[in-house]
Amino acid sequence: MDSVRIDGTENAPSIDFDPGSNVFRMGGMSYLEDVVEFFKPLMADLQSHFGSLNGTDVVFEFDMVYFNSSSARFILQGTSKNAFARSRWHCCCTPAS
Repeated sequence: MDSVRIDGTENAPSIDFDPGSNVFRMGGMSYLEDVVEFFKPLMADLQSHFGSLNGTDVVFEFDMVYFNSSSARFILQGTSKNAFARSRWHCCCTPAS
């Protein structure tokens, strides 16, 4: 798998997948019109990469402002297929008073 870097837009997340360090980052907003078109190739690359790891730790870092349920389905699908994956979620929200 090659490194993947995609700049985020108003409705698509930024992606920084570094297979060399096994750190995969996603941030921003994700409420895409065609979730499958955006995520399917990324998830296919991840699954292929996971198949070659043989128990190596993988880290997912999420700094998401918002993601809809369709995006959540792909995010969870991608992270749950590797038993050695750890996820770090960062929240930028201020709690309601």
